[in-house]
Amino acid sequence: MLKFIQNNREITALLAVVLLFVLPGFLDRQYLSVQTLTMVYSSAQILILLAMGATLVMLTRNIDVSVGSITGMCAVLLGMLLNAGYSLPVACVATLLLGLLAGFFNGVLVAWLKIPAIVATLGTLGLYRGIMLLWTGGKWIEGLPAELKQLSAPLLL
Repeated sequence: MLKFIQNNREITALLAVVLLFVLPGFLDRQYLSVQTLTMVYSSAQILILLAMGATLVMLTRNIDVSVGSITGMCAVLLGMLLNAGYSLPVACVATLLLGLLAGFFNGVLVAWLKIPAIVATLGTLGLYRGIMLLWTGGKWIEGLPAELKQLSAPLLL
């Protein structure tokens, strides 16, 4: 059994995750409460969504290091549109279209132009961060509506 676990990376990773989740539960019983699990899930929603998208790229034996920059650029667009008076649904659709366009551009670089994924996405990482800085002027986007903050409630996802 031990040999099987050692030779199987997926099982080893799964056991490590389970151990990291269960061990604190033995140290403090409150850790495994519904309130704690809800808080952890609420904090991890964005990372879960990003990981789902990155997994699709990894299944093709490639890597996309521009995921964070695309997310930031889309977040900036969403904030700017909401502060400009656009409704939340319109701003969300525009943001999704921007993310789709950025991903499509990465795909064109890798699939059609045959640029290695790490090189292409490292380049677009800088491009997308630059666009984000140009749009914001390096300043925070503040004054976002409460309806946007309600989207991060754990029951919605």
